[in-house]
Amino acid sequence: MRTIIALMLTLTLAAGVSAEGLEQWPPTDYLVRSIVERVPDILKAYHAETGRFGTEPWICGDQDRIFPLAAAWSYEHPDNPFYHSDEVLAAVAGGGVALVEAQDELGRWRFDKKDGSYWGQTYMAWTYSRWIRAYLLVRDALPDDVRATWERGLLLGYRNIAQGYPQSGVHNIPVHLAASVFIAGVAFDDEDWQRRAREFMPKAIAAQDPAGFWSEHQGPVVMYNYVYSEALGFYYHFAQDPQVLEALRRAAHFHSAILWPDGSAVSCIDERNTYSSAVRIGNPGFAHTPEGRGYLLAQLRRHAGESMRTIDADMAAAILLYASEGDVIMPEELGEGGVVTLGNNDALIRRTDDWCWALSGYAAEVPNNRWIQDRQNLMDVFHPDLGLVAGGGNTKLQPYWSTFTVGDVSLLSHTPGDEDPDFTPDIDLAWVPHSITLGRDGDTTRLEAGFIPRTRLQGDDLLAEGFENAAVGGLPDGWSIFANAGTMEVTGEQASEGKQALRFINDDDHNSLGLRSPRVEAEPGALYYAEAGWLAEAGNDAAIYLEFWNADGERMQEGMGSVTVPGRGEWTRRSVTSRAPEGAVGVTTLLYSAIASTTRGHFDQVVLGRFVPGQEVGERARCSLDVRTDGDDLLLTYRGTQGVGAQAHLPLLLRGSRLELATGSHVPLLEDLMELTSADCGDWIVHSNLRVSIPKGASIRWPARHHNPYAKDGRSGLNEARIVLVMPFDDTDEYTVRLSHIKPEPFNGTVLEARDLPFENSEGTYTKRLDDLGSMFIGSTKPGSWLRFTLPEIEPGRYELIGEFVVANSYGIIEVLLDDEVIGEPFDGYWTGVDGSGTRQSFGEVDLGGGRHQVTVRIIGKNPASSNQIFSVKRWLLRPVK
Repeated sequence: MRTIIALMLTLTLAAGVSAEGLEQWPPTDYLVRSIVERVPDILKAYHAETGRFGTEPWICGDQDRIFPLAAAWSYEHPDNPFYHSDEVLAAVAGGGVALVEAQDELGRWRFDKKDGSYWGQTYMAWTYSRWIRAYLLVRDALPDDVRATWERGLLLGYRNIAQGYPQSGVHNIPVHLAASVFIAGVAFDDEDWQRRAREFMPKAIAAQDPAGFWSEHQGPVVMYNYVYSEALGFYYHFAQDPQVLEALRRAAHFHSAILWPDGSAVSCIDERNTYSSAVRIGNPGFAHTPEGRGYLLAQLRRHAGESMRTIDADMAAAILLYASEGDVIMPEELGEGGVVTLGNNDALIRRTDDWCWALSGYAAEVPNNRWIQDRQNLMDVFHPDLGLVAGGGNTKLQPYWSTFTVGDVSLLSHTPGDEDPDFTPDIDLAWVPHSITLGRDGDTTRLEAGFIPRTRLQGDDLLAEGFENAAVGGLPDGWSIFANAGTMEVTGEQASEGKQALRFINDDDHNSLGLRSPRVEAEPGALYYAEAGWLAEAGNDAAIYLEFWNADGERMQEGMGSVTVPGRGEWTRRSVTSRAPEGAVGVTTLLYSAIASTTRGHFDQVVLGRFVPGQEVGERARCSLDVRTDGDDLLLTYRGTQGVGAQAHLPLLLRGSRLELATGSHVPLLEDLMELTSADCGDWIVHSNLRVSIPKGASIRWPARHHNPYAKDGRSGLNEARIVLVMPFDDTDEYTVRLSHIKPEPFNGTVLEARDLPFENSEGTYTKRLDDLGSMFIGSTKPGSWLRFTLPEIEPGRYELIGEFVVANSYGIIEVLLDDEVIGEPFDGYWTGVDGSGTRQSFGEVDLGGGRHQVTVRIIGKNPASSNQIFSVKRWLLRPVK
């Protein structure tokens, strides 16, 4: 039985409340304030001449702001000055018209990103959802011509979107679109749209794991679980369909169970996204069950803190308008003895007063899909004072993020600029385990991972179709039409081999096109592949699916795989691989063009086959990891089969711009590859108050970069890179690593927070209090710009003056002045990422007389690598000189 162990206690809401305004449900005043505070900035981003919001390049998502504005306009509350505001209504109206003007003939928008990349035409689910909800709030107040324009655009889009239901497959975007199709059905009194969405939703519910999460490959997809919950929450508000409530309750349990003490979430179990330190508030999907309302209140309190920081206006508006009232069950201490297990011991989360950690037991084949990450990082480590220090999620093409590897790690990497890499190369390296088991032995938690020998797999083609034996204008024998919204026929116009190929044309954006192969026999557990060649111009993409069938003739969701074949103006070949699930008796391949896309091209040389073992490479390896506390420290013991090319890796999150070595030196963390042996480091390294012991024979490697799926070329900044402790099992089969929290010595002197000091800045610049970095910022700077702080009265005497600064890739070089006199050496604020931990520099000894003094930072230039010359000051420190 698959379960999630999580103890939820009903509490009196008044107990333990630290955030005024968040004592009860719903926290209406707080939500209204969150909206009202953001409205002026949203209005500043509005361009009345175009109806567009935001900065260039414009993307359709910029118009999402119309929903919180519509909420502000429509919601009457004593603290809401924007209720029925003409200015707000005009911005909402113009924003919707701009969406209509940007639609193509099918109601889609360009899927552009702010980095200038174009990802095709799309029915952007998040924008359509906000647009239809804004329409319901303001439609009766819109001028007649504007309302007619809005309705023309909304009807165009939803008539096409609705055709995909209820037959659409379950994925986060189709589920979100289904919810908005129902809302559109309510808005336009269209019972067919409502029916289509209502018939689809049971599939979305059935796809949820009993442990409370949705998966898009194997195991939780944590961040996108919020998308599923949000969609079901919107749907429930408008449909009042009780069948979704149990799924929403399970989702609330799951998300409560995987929180770290600071409200961020465990990431090693996430199959799509890396770690984020953000406190994810939740959404209206949590607001319809007692457990979900408790999660929302707990997360809102964490986010608000003592300063009662407000939340994003869009989320505040959604919760305010679509939440249900009712009882609240607050998440409290989770699990027996501070331990949470997910599913059938698929993940284990351990919490103690000093350290918390999570172990992932989800093992999966490496998918040839940029969005689904490789299940390689099997552990996260969290410290209440330091935050997440190790692990931090999964990626692709980066073996140093793997807890264990077996083989040659140099064979797997991403080539900078490659937009279409092979994510499943046939190389002598295993970077994900074949099997994982988790367990507990007293206070020790244990992970054991098995790695099967890498084999040069040989393909046994079961079906090969080159379209040479089919009649021109027809289809090959035994192939069946899955969907026929366009043209599929054999033609002699193009061929990758021979003389014929399959012409494949889908100009119908709201219906799919597909041709399925004959079914061949499948064996559960065997590894199958499908591949084909595709010729089309850029922007005309198609897909190849690998499908499995059970004895009842039903297509199985489990094991199904797919790969997109891009149009490149030349023949491009792609393959998809998947293992037949339990109960599979047949396998097919499907050539496909999806709903909400169009394509024109040719398929050729289609192959469906089964892999059989060939030459084995390497030996079988067993690796394990024991985790336990030892006093105030955390001990990690790695074991692995010796002499077969196995390695252990501890990926450390970047938390500062440098490393301190036991040898006494400080090493900056820059763009270039750096490798330090255990002899280079000494017994340990310290990184932002985390000390990591360095066993003999281990080494430090930097940077181990993340492959970013949201950038076409996979590029990512250093902030997502990892510092990796590499432990090869060449001369030993065991390493022990000690993690320690190093508490900084109290500063012997006066510490002055820059944010709390009176200041003035030079003309033409602006300042901002950056609470997330703990600093005072100055922008729009040029050489000569300055930021001057007035110090409180200090006891006269001689002091060492120390500045503590943020360093970042857009920061300039400054000099420091005391009472208008330059002191010390200039400070270069450039670093390749952003380091808010505080970099200190002494500006020498100074004599301070009675009265107040002023300390100034003045911009004098920038590092050639820096993109700007802005700056940010955290603290001034004065150490008495005896």
